[in-house]
Amino acid sequence: MLYQLKYKHSPEVGVELGKLFARDQLPLLNALGIDILVPVPVHKSKRRIRGYNQSEEIAKGMSEILHVPVELGLLKRARGGKSQTTKNRWARAKSISTAFYTEGSVAKACYHVALVDDVFTTGATAEACCKELAKIKDLKISVLCLAFAWG
Repeated sequence: MLYQLKYKHSPEVGVELGKLFARDQLPLLNALGIDILVPVPVHKSKRRIRGYNQSEEIAKGMSEILHVPVELGLLKRARGGKSQTTKNRWARAKSISTAFYTEGSVAKACYHVALVDDVFTTGATAEACCKELAKIKDLKISVLCLAFAWG
């Protein structure tokens, strides 16, 4: 299903996967007290090619179940890059470490942000995004991913 979402132009799969994830983890997610969902951004060139951001589609599905808004303007991708799929942990971390920046701020009522991504492989993307989000004072950050890729 993730392959369909990322490579076969099926954004609706992301929305459905987000709903399934949120339903399955509803007690935990409600207990976390998440105020906003922030999808990992893709660069505009990749969005133009794919037509959508898979993490955004997943966040939309989660939002429908959790009744938590998706915030698209907070975290941005500064630059594009080649696919990370063939890189090892260290190469991923190096290439992605400065790829994101924050823009704007969160409402005073928002204290807990959940970063939403499709696959957690080495943690390099999540780490880079969290470093930027952590620049916002008094913000609690959680990371929500549909899948983990070990190996």
